[in-house]
Amino acid sequence: MMSSLSKLLHLVQLLVGNALGDPEVKAFLEGKRFPLDRLSEGKKLFDEAQGVVVRGEVARGRKMTLTRMLQEFFLGLREEMRQLRFALRTALRERRDLLARVGISIRIPRRGKAEPTASDPAAKPEDAPTPSKNPWSTVERLVSGGRAMIRVALDEPEILAAVEPYGFTKEDLDGFLAKLDELERQDRDQEGAKGSRQVATSELHAIERRVRNWYFPWRDRIQGAVRGKPEFLVKLGISA
Repeated sequence: MMSSLSKLLHLVQLLVGNALGDPEVKAFLEGKRFPLDRLSEGKKLFDEAQGVVVRGEVARGRKMTLTRMLQEFFLGLREEMRQLRFALRTALRERRDLLARVGISIRIPRRGKAEPTASDPAAKPEDAPTPSKNPWSTVERLVSGGRAMIRVALDEPEILAAVEPYGFTKEDLDGFLAKLDELERQDRDQEGAKGSRQVATSELHAIERRVRNWYFPWRDRIQGAVRGKPEFLVKLGISA
């Protein structure tokens, strides 16, 4: 859409600029009593459209930048949180009640069935104790699930003591909460940028319609006025 608008504005620029700025073309049109003063409407519309294009480019660039920043921050934080989750699961493996409190569940072998070993060719992944799937596929899920998990851990001394040997202290968990707040802020900013981009796109569509509605009728009028002057048609951006 931006490409078609850019081409259209280029044609408006040729039409108006050379009709008013080229002495030969202008004199010829004046001799035909062509209403050149009305072309100032096209110049104003061109200037307005240029402003809309600039705003659209700014909105597009901001959305792209914030989206990239959000994605990078989200993936980095999710990996850190995954490591914390793994530490909790490992440290509290024998305390399923505490695991449940931090939102982690594991499956255990069915009663009477021995755990398979790596050398057992009949071993199946579902037979072994396995962690629940990582639920943090979106920013919203990471923020809500991560906060709930960390707040429980911070409120339970036994959980804090269990994960400390794995390199996670109270200060680390407080830091995770701060990062989750930052992730939520970046997500809001990115959503705002998406909204601004949508508004800018609507404005671009609207200004393109207005430019089209102005340009084509006036192009046809000038084309009729300079009939028999192919060199003028070229200058005005109209096919001879």
